[in-house]
Amino acid sequence: PKVFLIKGTSTSNATLADLQNDAMTDLSNISEWFAKSQLTVNCTKAKYMVFHSRRKHIDPESLNLTINNAPIQQVPCFKYLGITFDEHLHWHEQVQSVCTKVAYGCYSVIKDRQYFARAILRTLGFSLCHCHIDCCLESWGVTYTVI
Repeated sequence: PKVFLIKGTSTSNATLADLQNDAMTDLSNISEWFAKSQLTVNCTKAKYMVFHSRRKHIDPESLNLTINNAPIQQVPCFKYLGITFDEHLHWHEQVQSVCTKVAYGCYSVIKDRQYFARAILRTLGFSLCHCHIDCCLESWGVTYTVI
């Protein structure tokens, strides 16, 4: 199972060191819980991301998170449940991914239009495109005016 560990530095006096200490405490607790439950953590698949504004530069070397003494890789973006998150929450990769999937859906409808009635093509187009457009649209849909 995938676990989200979200920590925020919403106060002005919070530092990356405070964030690292809190995260390491939580990772230690998670590791203990996994051990008690006779589960193992796949440290090679563990990754973390620091969300921040584009103006605030975060040095990748400034945070060193580990679990069971194995380092956790910091990444600038990752895909979770079909949604691509990036560290600035700009959603560019998510929009590109949706555009690619919708283009494939449109191509399929155009290619199949000689074989099916208009109602079937509409259903096909809806099933191939709408689910990708509608998935978390409230989060990423307002970020671009033109696609």
